[in-house]
Formats: sequence, C-alpha cells, structure tokens
Amino acid sequence: MIQNALKLQRCRLYLVLAAQIYQELNCSQPAQSALEESFKLFGPVSSLSEWELGWFRTVAQMAQGRARLDQTVAEITRHKRQRPAGEAEGVFPEIAPALPKS
Repeated sequence: MIQNALKLQRCRLYLVLAAQIYQELNCSQPAQSALEESFKLFGPVSSLSEWELGWFRTVAQMAQGRARLDQTVAEITRHKRQRPAGEAEGVFPEIAPALPKS
C-alpha cells in the first residue's frame, strides 16, 4: 500500500513510513534509501514547523544521525520558546482564546 502511495507522490512522510516498515521487515537497504530520500525532501531544519520537526526527529533517530538529532532537538526547543505566552501545547492557536477558562 505504501508503495502505491509513493508511486503517486514521493512524499517525505510516506518515505518515513516506508522506512519504518522496511526496518520492521529487516530490509536495511530499502529502509536506508527511504531515509536518505526523506532527509533531502525535508529541507533545512530551521524551515520546519513543530509537526514537521517531530517527523524529522523520527528520521534522525532511525538513521542514528546524532548531529541531525541534536539540531532537531535544538530547533524544537527554539519553537517552544517562541510560542506565545499562555498557548498550550497541542491546542490550535486560533481556537485557544475561545476555550472556556476553568
């Protein structure tokens, strides 16, 4: 199924999922190829959203790339520091003000 999705679109997230499946099947070469291609498609870490950084962190952990993992963790920390005061993690910013206060 993932191969069908990759035939339609070479999406970085599909490649991460494919790499996870290949690793579980002990197919190291296809897993490594999928990881390398996904790294290229993610682009610079500084341009990624928090959601994308989570996926990128998964790829870095799978590839055992310490430098990329450290860079990703630093970028996630930077994103969290820049979050507006009072904005809860996991709450969409556009609805946070309308939520009832308890």
